[in-house]
Amino acid sequence: MDGRRGQLLAALGLLLCAAQLADASYLTGSGFPFEGCKWGAVYNIWNVSLESYRESVQQGSRACFRFGLKNKATCEPRNLRCCGENHLNKFKMFIDPACERGDITDITLNGKVTTAAFKEYMQGNLDRSTLKITNMFIPYEDIPSSVLCFSLKGTAQGGGCPTLNALTHPSNRAKGVLELGLYDKKVGYECCPMFVFGVDGGSAPTRSPVARRPPSPPEIPEWGELPPQDPTGLASPPPPPPPPPPPPPPKPAAKRPPPRSPPPPPPLQAEVDPSPPPRQRRVRPPPAGKAVPSVSPSPPPRPPPPSPTPPLRQEPAEPALPPPPCRARKCRLPPPGVLPLSPSPSPSPTSSPTPTTGASLAFSWLGSQFRYEIWLGRLTFSQAEAACVGRGGHLMYMEFKKEGVDLESRVVDRVLGREIGASVALWMGLRVPPAGSPTDAPYWTSGTGLVYTPRPVSNKLVDGACYCLACGPANGGSCAWSAALPAAAGCDTATRDGYICKINFVQ
Repeated sequence: MDGRRGQLLAALGLLLCAAQLADASYLTGSGFPFEGCKWGAVYNIWNVSLESYRESVQQGSRACFRFGLKNKATCEPRNLRCCGENHLNKFKMFIDPACERGDITDITLNGKVTTAAFKEYMQGNLDRSTLKITNMFIPYEDIPSSVLCFSLKGTAQGGGCPTLNALTHPSNRAKGVLELGLYDKKVGYECCPMFVFGVDGGSAPTRSPVARRPPSPPEIPEWGELPPQDPTGLASPPPPPPPPPPPPPPKPAAKRPPPRSPPPPPPLQAEVDPSPPPRQRRVRPPPAGKAVPSVSPSPPPRPPPPSPTPPLRQEPAEPALPPPPCRARKCRLPPPGVLPLSPSPSPSPTSSPTPTTGASLAFSWLGSQFRYEIWLGRLTFSQAEAACVGRGGHLMYMEFKKEGVDLESRVVDRVLGREIGASVALWMGLRVPPAGSPTDAPYWTSGTGLVYTPRPVSNKLVDGACYCLACGPANGGSCAWSAALPAAAGCDTATRDGYICKINFVQ
C-alpha cells in the first residue's frame, strides 16, 4: 500500500508541476519563469520599462530599466498580496545558456553598485537558464523612482553576450523579444509579473534617447548612414593620403618659378579647383611646349594639390556633427517597440532571423480610460506584444461588447475608406491557453480572462492559437476574429499586417 501511495503522490506532484508550467509564460509560451509564482499582470501592481540602452558589440552595451506602479484600481486582489504595497526584491531574465554571469558587469541600482546576481538553471535543466539580480529590497514608495542598470561585456573584453539580443534565450531571440519578471519575496509564494521587450538586433539601442547622447567616437561609424556628408568626405580623403608622401620633394619646388613664367601657370591655378581631373590636363600642356624638358619635375606641381587636402582633413574633423543625427533618431523613439523592427543600416545583418519591416502609426483614438493605437507593419505575435509593452500597454484585449463593436467599426470605416488598404489583419492580444491549462488561465496578454467574444467565435476558439482582427471584403465588409494556424507555430512565425495597442493612460 505504501508503495502505491508513493506512486500516487509522485504522479500528483507531476500533474501539479505540469499545471504550473502550462499556466506560466502566457506572453511567449516558453515556460518561463518555470516556477509557481503569481505572474498574471492583472493581479500584479508593478511595471517596468526600458529607459535607455546603448549598444556596441565590440565595446559592450548598457541597459537601464525603470520600475513603476500601476493604478491600484486596475489590480485584482484575488485573495493575494500582489496588489498590496510590497517591496520589489528581484529582477530575473530568461537568457541564452551560453551566456555566463561574468558577461554582466557594473550592475547598479539607483547609482549604487550591487553584485547580488546569479545564473541559475531552473530544475537543473540546462535549457532553462535564467539570470537574476536579487536582494534589491526596494520599498514600495521608492519603486517609481528606482532604476536598475547593467553592462554587457563587449567582444573586445572577451564578452560572449555583448547585446540584449545575444543575451536573450534562443527560443525568444527567434521571436525578437527578451523575457523577464519582477519578484517580491518568498513568503508562502512570490508575486512575479512577466514582461517582454523587443531586441531585434540593434533595435533596442535606438530606443534609448539618454544613452545615445554620449556615444564614443568608435561607435559612430556603426550609425554612419546618418550624417550624409561623412561618406563623401571620407571618399575624397583616400586620394589625398598618397599626395602627402610627395611633400618631401618640395625642394624642387624652387624650380617651379621657371616653369611658372610661361602661360601654363594660370591654367594651373584655374584647374586647382577641379581637383584630380585637372591634374591630367596639366600634364598635357607641358608636352606641347617641347622647350620644357624640365617638365619632368611635373611631380613637383602635384604637391600644390595637397594644399586643398588640408580643407578635406578639416571636413572629417567635423565628426562633432554626429550628435544632431543621434537626436534625429531620438525623434523616432516615441514608438520604442516599433523602431526595432525598422531595417536599420548596420545592425540589420545581426537582427533576429524573423524578417520584419518598420511599423507606422495608422491612427489612434482615446476612450474614457484607454488610448487605442493601430500600427501597420509585418510583425509576429510576440513582436507586436513587445512593441505595445514598450509603449506602456498590451496588445488589444476586450472586456465588454461595446468596446469590441467600437473597435471594429473604426477599423472598418478606415478599411472601406481605403485609408489603410482594402483589407487588413491586425494582431490582438488573444492567445488561447493550450489544452489542459488551468480553468483560470489568462486568455489575453494583459493577464485577463476571456469576458467577451463575438458569437461566431465563442464556441470555436482554437487551443493554443493567437488571434488577429481580420477586416475587409472576405468577411462581408466587416471584421472577424481569425486564428493564426497551425496553432503550434502560428504565434511564433506568422506575421500580420499590423497590430492594435491598448494603453491605460490613467496609470
